[in-house]
Amino acid sequence: MSGRLKNFWNRNGRNVIFLTLIVMTASVPLLTDYLLEGENLQNVLTRIELISQGLTKSFPVRIQPAALSDYGYGAAAFEADVFLIVPGVLHRMGLSLQAAYKLYLWAVNIATAVCSFLCFEKCFHRQDMGLVGSLLFTWCPYRLSSLYVAAQAGEAAAWCFLPLLLLGLVRLYAGEDKQKGVGRTWVLLTAALLLILSASMTVFVIAAGMCVLWLFLLGKRALSKDVRLTVGKTVLATGLLGAWFLIPLLYFVYKNTELLGNLILQDVRSGGLSWAVYLMTFFGAGTSENFWENGMAGTQSLGMGFAVTACVLFFLWSLFTGRYAQKEKKPLCKRLAVLGLVLAYLSTSSFPWELLQNKNLLFSLFLGWMQSPAKWGIGACAVFILLSCQTLYLEREEGWYRICLGITISTAFLTTQFLTGEILLSAQPLWLERTEEWAALPLQVITGIPWLWRVAEGISLSALAFLVFMAAKGRMRRGKSVEKV
Repeated sequence: MSGRLKNFWNRNGRNVIFLTLIVMTASVPLLTDYLLEGENLQNVLTRIELISQGLTKSFPVRIQPAALSDYGYGAAAFEADVFLIVPGVLHRMGLSLQAAYKLYLWAVNIATAVCSFLCFEKCFHRQDMGLVGSLLFTWCPYRLSSLYVAAQAGEAAAWCFLPLLLLGLVRLYAGEDKQKGVGRTWVLLTAALLLILSASMTVFVIAAGMCVLWLFLLGKRALSKDVRLTVGKTVLATGLLGAWFLIPLLYFVYKNTELLGNLILQDVRSGGLSWAVYLMTFFGAGTSENFWENGMAGTQSLGMGFAVTACVLFFLWSLFTGRYAQKEKKPLCKRLAVLGLVLAYLSTSSFPWELLQNKNLLFSLFLGWMQSPAKWGIGACAVFILLSCQTLYLEREEGWYRICLGITISTAFLTTQFLTGEILLSAQPLWLERTEEWAALPLQVITGIPWLWRVAEGISLSALAFLVFMAAKGRMRRGKSVEKV
């Protein structure tokens, strides 16, 4: 066993050290003996408490949404809350609510760093690009704001799986097929969408929108047989495996249409970002998401970080001056740039969201699940981070490649340190003795589950069993063919 550990350390020791530093840098606000009061923290703590109490009564535990009543969007949303089971179990085992939630946040940071490293490494086939992608993703100001300032526990968990979605989209574009041994792009896309759905309905809507926009950017290639087959498998598998939540969600909306109005801003456009967010150097730790009335004053850090901004601007400059005329990855980078700019446009108050408001039930559902135009900034940040890594990758043969890497990492580290310091200085502390009192919103676990919900769970379990069976059958066939050879 010691030999295996030694071999593992020899191959991956450097990566483990760097990933540890990445996680520790992002987790500075957790190195305290109190919680930071966040906008949605009371709702999250209440949900953890209810899940902890309801685990012995029913599974999965579903929480009845309530009218806003100044409790915030999270209280009125119907969410899967799958990942909140982790702190719920820890709390049930005897940990304090504060300790259970802190361990959950640690786990989110670790999962984000590891998942982004693995996905970016697979994307570029280089460990250094995996590490750079991991630190840019884990240290993204928007993600840190969701984690600590807004206390959007589900949204923060969804960030972990966006790199998986990006890897699937890149492979879909590259046309990597069975001859190259990666003909199961639909598995990546389905896994990413299902994991995001289990974490946050809002981020799922953004992720689905990213997939649709990417198909448009593929042009004629989106009509090819391979792409159509991949998209069809992804949609079908996501629908069947996610039926356990999607069907109850639609059923709940049908039975409680009066709650739909709680999820939509009175003026949707006012929830959009300012374009200046994507150009900021040092972010503050404001709590407001409204850029409409007071501009940038007191707003959350909903940007991608100056290190990413600099890389994107460098790519656009290089493209304009013709430096990338002979580069092999240029078409992919151009599509990523267009996708990022479209997502950024959707996230701002420049987009006429009022055209969709008060039209019909379908648009109302979309706007309600979207929550705010600013949420499109999540997708924009993720795409721009991938574009930044692609830009650095294009410079790998240049003499200043290591200098570019050093400047990017240093800039990201300094701006992240500034932001986490601002978060610690600005947020109000929530001490241990007050944590239990905060978990007191008038929410309750849904009892008397309708039969339709149980049918939906049966559909998902049957689909999962079928996929496992087909995977095992295919593996056995490949094993027999290898033996014959």
